[in-house]
Amino acid sequence: MAKEDDSNNLRQIIVNQLEKHSKIEHGINILKAGLSATVFGSVFTSLIDDYIPKTKIEKLTKFVNQIGEDLQKFKNEIDENYIRTEEFLYIFEKTLKSVMESYQEEKISGFRAILINSLRDKTTKQEEKEFFLNLLDSLTGYHFRFLAVFKNPLEWNKQHKNKVRGASMMISLSQILRECFNDIDSDTIKTIISDLYNKGLSTIAPDRLTTMLSGGGIEKLNNALTPIGKKFIEFVTLE
Repeated sequence: MAKEDDSNNLRQIIVNQLEKHSKIEHGINILKAGLSATVFGSVFTSLIDDYIPKTKIEKLTKFVNQIGEDLQKFKNEIDENYIRTEEFLYIFEKTLKSVMESYQEEKISGFRAILINSLRDKTTKQEEKEFFLNLLDSLTGYHFRFLAVFKNPLEWNKQHKNKVRGASMMISLSQILRECFNDIDSDTIKTIISDLYNKGLSTIAPDRLTTMLSGGGIEKLNNALTPIGKKFIEFVTLE
């Protein structure tokens, strides 16, 4: 009976979110009416029709279906009592809202993991769960790509066909990161590293990027995560 009640609670939250979306859609219709009188009105109203309501509903539906699969997969680890708490309802509602506002798959996967891991992990404090949720909201896909490397550099390199070759003599962290992300320029890499360092997730200070190190490769990133960085990346990953 408890599991049925829990499912009903989750369904009701989803319904509430969809009702909120209906109110948003009403506001969108008012916006469309105002735009129609402008020179570019038809272009904007067409974009609104094509993208705003449809994509958000599709995204939310896909996310909810994935959560259902995850709940089934980890059913023996789920804390049923926690589902019925105000603390979990807060995380659930905030997660759904964030998912509807996000377009980056890396972040959506992270929100999904936070939701499920909140139900599985009895050791992480509520404040820490909310901290991770807000932290995830502030990150971009770029940040996630870096954290994925830092989590397990050697395994990442193996999965990417030994993309990072390194050097036998001298090499800098900047050079290693450029080998990891040859689609990202040096200035952007420095900004991302600075963000992760300032948020307390990475041990790499921006001014260390160009320091020359003795020869090596991807293993130079083995200790790139702080303790909170390690806990964060574990909490936003489903394993």
